[in-house]
Amino acid sequence: MVRSLGQRNCRSWYGPGGLHPTHLGDTLSNSRYTIVHKLDHSNHSLSWLTRDSATNTWRRIDIVLASPEVTKFHANAVERDLLAHAADAARADARGSILELLHHRGPNCDHLCMVFPLNGTYNCFRWTVQGGGRDKTEMNEAWLVRQCAKLRKDRAEESDGSEAQAPENVHAITAEEMLAILGRPRLSRDDQVPRYLVLRPDRIEEDFDFWLSEEAFQQ
Repeated sequence: MVRSLGQRNCRSWYGPGGLHPTHLGDTLSNSRYTIVHKLDHSNHSLSWLTRDSATNTWRRIDIVLASPEVTKFHANAVERDLLAHAADAARADARGSILELLHHRGPNCDHLCMVFPLNGTYNCFRWTVQGGGRDKTEMNEAWLVRQCAKLRKDRAEESDGSEAQAPENVHAITAEEMLAILGRPRLSRDDQVPRYLVLRPDRIEEDFDFWLSEEAFQQ
């Protein structure tokens, strides 16, 4: 049975056959991927922002519910993309297609982990937010780069007034900047909950910086 996940997690979802109790700072795939922040959750998985130490890039990893039916569904759904891009990882990265399937052994069972780029034309990292609505502006690579450029500009003006350099791409954003953009990870409001019950970032409102930029008029 698939559980419907709300804005907050419930500790009962993390029993046998349930979700993987993921902590900030945990690593996957022999310490290659480090968990930095939560991005979203769906009915089947929890989506995490991770840093890939092998390629020095940002990745999104969806850790799937430890259910054979759900695992099979997700594996079948992404198999075609994996086969299509098996010989061209760079193309998959550029398009935002799935890069790899991992299996992680947790206290509740084995979990399928799906590794996605944090960039790409077709990539968006969230589906629904609090109240069942959607972000007014998509959380994607372009949004993250714009937010980082604004952050660097504001910090430069506050310090010495120098001109700030916008990041070349999402991977050039530092971990500290990423946390400033998304907000520091927060636990559920109940102080007694386990540390793995992390809230996702708040709903993104209208991105006025984008609509006032030259980029908006080019679309």
